[in-house]
Amino acid sequence: MQTGIYDASLIANASAQEMAARVPFKMISAERAARAILRGVRRNRAVIVFPFYGRMFWRFYRLYPGLLAPLARKTVSDFRAARIDKVAGA
Repeated sequence: MQTGIYDASLIANASAQEMAARVPFKMISAERAARAILRGVRRNRAVIVFPFYGRMFWRFYRLYPGLLAPLARKTVSDFRAARIDKVAGA
């Protein structure tokens, strides 16, 4: 969700913009998130997962927990690479 957390966070050896650019999914606005949450509350949902790709990952994880581990490892590796590139001056 687009909240400004990357702008307000201290990230050692990397810029907030570089880290945000490496997030593998498009962030949604706070307004869109609020609408999805309110829609879920109106429908009396016990669990509210959004956007669509979030629901898909949640369902995949519920069915096959190990399925998303490679994606998580790649994301962490990409974040680490950004930090190493920054330290190396690349």
